[in-house]
Amino acid sequence: MYTAYGQGYQPALDQYNTLMKENPKFGELLNQYRGGKPLTLEHLLIMPVQRVPRYNLLLSDFLKKTDPSHPDYQDIDLAIKAVEEAAAHMNQTMRKAEQMTRLVQNASAEAVGGLLEASRSLLMDGVFNCDMFSDFPSCVSVAKQNLFTSGGKKTDKMHLFCFNDILVYIKQSEVKQTKDFSKTTTNMHFNLVWVEEKGESLMIRCPNRRLVVHFPTPAEKSKWLTEITNCIFRSLVPYPEGGTPTKTGANPVPPGLRYGEYMWGDGLDISYKGWWLGAHMHTEGAFTCNGNHYEGGFTSGQKQGSGKLTYSTGFVYEGEFNKDFPNGEGKLTSPTKEVYRGTFKDGRMNGHGVLEWPNGDKCTADWENNRACGRAKLLTKSGISYDGEVKDNLPHGNGTVTMGSLYYMGMWEYGERHGQGTMDYGNGIKYEGTWEDDKYHGRGVLTNSQDGSRYEGEFVNGRKCGMGGMKFGNGDRYEGQWKNDAPHGKGEMIYGNKDVYQGTWKSGKHHGTGVFTYENGTKVDGKWTMGQLEGNTKVSPGSNVWNVPKNGIPSVGFGDYAVNTEPLPELPKRLNFSFC
Repeated sequence: MYTAYGQGYQPALDQYNTLMKENPKFGELLNQYRGGKPLTLEHLLIMPVQRVPRYNLLLSDFLKKTDPSHPDYQDIDLAIKAVEEAAAHMNQTMRKAEQMTRLVQNASAEAVGGLLEASRSLLMDGVFNCDMFSDFPSCVSVAKQNLFTSGGKKTDKMHLFCFNDILVYIKQSEVKQTKDFSKTTTNMHFNLVWVEEKGESLMIRCPNRRLVVHFPTPAEKSKWLTEITNCIFRSLVPYPEGGTPTKTGANPVPPGLRYGEYMWGDGLDISYKGWWLGAHMHTEGAFTCNGNHYEGGFTSGQKQGSGKLTYSTGFVYEGEFNKDFPNGEGKLTSPTKEVYRGTFKDGRMNGHGVLEWPNGDKCTADWENNRACGRAKLLTKSGISYDGEVKDNLPHGNGTVTMGSLYYMGMWEYGERHGQGTMDYGNGIKYEGTWEDDKYHGRGVLTNSQDGSRYEGEFVNGRKCGMGGMKFGNGDRYEGQWKNDAPHGKGEMIYGNKDVYQGTWKSGKHHGTGVFTYENGTKVDGKWTMGQLEGNTKVSPGSNVWNVPKNGIPSVGFGDYAVNTEPLPELPKRLNFSFC
């Protein structure tokens, strides 16, 4: 009967724990009927067999007083063995019950209830002085780390509870106040726990915690080290390729390299599944942090080697990593399908690489911190190409751009033509000279092969301004001052028919004092207002006197000066290569 009861005890206890875990109302009902008594149903289940060890003593004494030849001797001996087995099982169960009772007495039934599982048992517990440290992946900001750690190491008196699969540590002053041990962030699952001796102390670490436990005696330290080591071995999970690490040698040490899955607490969206070494992500695994997902190599907790990182923003990087950052050769794809292939350093495009757009545009360049710097060659499907120096993703320095038959060759400053350069518009118009802020500025030569005109002189903000000379397509020639693309100030115009005007101009018209000399030698010396003679006029006759009217005023009739206002095509102001 007792053997059957003992065999059925554990399944009954397992069912009890399952109900406590899955059915809160079941636990509430039991607490209601307990009436404030400390014993739980688990303790009551063991009470019927608490006297089993006494039965063993009675039967042993009975056997001693029985003659071996007696027919019942063998049956008594078999009964003793059965009772011994039952007693051993019951003793183990009672020890677990006593330990759980002590845990309930230290905490509360509600707090312990969250830890109850069919396969979980309390092995040992104790109160020790401990140093506590928090470890975070690099994706957690320093500000957030400080929020959780309150600035580095913390030392306190801790109550340690060593279960067969987890280690729980809580401040001794907070044990009674903790509502649910299963939800505390100080639970360490033994499959990802590493332990090492530090003098009279033990350092126990898991992926996000380090606990240095100071023991009062070497014997106490040794007892805990042995128990924790055994728990680690029992909880090791199988390797992905098959098999499970096992104990070897006289003093077995759990393997440093293990496989497992871990989720950080403290409200952090961080998880990792893969290989570990000394509580650090190592060799290979899959890591998720704040919406970013990485699969690839690790070394001592940092991304290292080949891997693929998918950012929460939609960017995807595939390639080499070093110390947590893209470093080496790699490929970066934007959410809108721009693709960069080339060299990275410290998480940014640094070195030589090619950037391609979905429409087929392509830029081969040297890069510095995600910006094209140095030499670059841009080819676009629309016919634009650039070959030259760049800085901060813009043409800067010496470079050539072409747009079909149009091209510019010369100096640039942050995406604008600036300095000495030649612009051929492909329609017969060509400018050679200095530029400023993407406009003709300074000395230059502007020619138009279509009408044969040519200007050589000064420009300001893209217009003829200052001193300059121009030959017009009709044979006229002007030498003098300009403003806003028209003669303005002092200047001389030699017309194609040999007539000459010397004097002042305004907006391309005779204005002010001047002398107009006809090809026949007749001179008109007077004052003009926007191309019209006014006031007193002095006429000096030449060889063809008959051309002078009777009233003595020459009928010059030269009309307005025609200004060439044909608009010139322009380059795009900015050639921005970046998508980052």
